[in-house]
Amino acid sequence: MNAVRIPDPSEKQFDPLPVIPGGEYRARLEKVEERPNNFNPESPQYLWFWRLVQPGGEYDNNLVFQYTSQKFGEYTDKDTNTVKKAQARKNLESLMGAPLAANAEFDWEAQIFGLEAILSVIRKAKGDGTIINKVVDVLPLSLGGLGVVTKEAQPPQAAQKPTQAREELGYIRRFEQAKATLQWEPETIVETIVAITGARKPFQMLKPDEQAKVLELMEQAANDVDIPF
Repeated sequence: MNAVRIPDPSEKQFDPLPVIPGGEYRARLEKVEERPNNFNPESPQYLWFWRLVQPGGEYDNNLVFQYTSQKFGEYTDKDTNTVKKAQARKNLESLMGAPLAANAEFDWEAQIFGLEAILSVIRKAKGDGTIINKVVDVLPLSLGGLGVVTKEAQPPQAAQKPTQAREELGYIRRFEQAKATLQWEPETIVETIVAITGARKPFQMLKPDEQAKVLELMEQAANDVDIPF
């Protein structure tokens, strides 16, 4: 997970991150780093680096941090006596748009970094009165208001056109369903995306017309129809 280091807001030599209004924000995961846990040295944490995606909006490209444990299992909430998923697991499932299989293996760089989800963000006061942001949940794009931030946080001009948003989410759902049922190879998906866009991008980051073309070619390949590359 080595990458260019982005300042950690807990380190005093760096200025704190700009505080944004509470709400839902579309965000891209840039990287995840292991960090020590000051409260339990034997249980290091993950620090997630989220970059807001709001083209033309006031908060586009803002950075948001999130700390989680390194656990990917489930636990029983003592207060509600209900089974809940560890936050790191919820993050991954929201990014991938599908449940995390038992004993699943994944490559952060190749499969996770660059994917997008919806962050549910609040403003909270620290003990010294400083106001900071906290990510309280991570949702898949399909459950986050069509992948745009809430009315509180979004300037009107940054709103995604409803028709385009519904179209994009339809392609994403179709892609996830087809990938699971047709057992598409990850490298074949990558090759198809590169053939269409000229770049290695996660499917969720493609434009709707590009998503449609990728699906068309992948489905042709699944039906043993020659594809043009």
